[in-house]
Amino acid sequence: MKARCSEPASDRDAYPKAKAYAYFRAEENGELSYDIESTEGGLRRYVIYEANGSVRGIEEHITATDLPSAAQHTIQEKYSKLAITGIKRILRADKIGYEVAGNQGKHQYRIDFDSDGKLLAFRKVVIALEVGSRK
Repeated sequence: MKARCSEPASDRDAYPKAKAYAYFRAEENGELSYDIESTEGGLRRYVIYEANGSVRGIEEHITATDLPSAAQHTIQEKYSKLAITGIKRILRADKIGYEVAGNQGKHQYRIDFDSDGKLLAFRKVVIALEVGSRK
């Protein structure tokens, strides 16, 4: 569950030219975090802060040309029928990875790559809607 919160000072310091458009306070499994969505130039960025102000992770929406060449080649060779819907560069715990989202027919898929563009996973996305319980 997410609730709006005020912007932490650390995001303004880290990304002074970014324009934030959404701020959230989130709690999951008892752990508190602060999420900020912003744009800078044409780049969309999502930063997740720990309660103590340290960065838990950063996701940046990028284009296919920003992917490592090995990842671009894998997509062209193995997944050319996939209609790409989004690409993210994901930074967590000093590791960089990439996630490519796409559709093929009625199905949604995610492809994960490491920082060098090595294929880590290809998975089908199953969206489950939780409906209120009956009493």
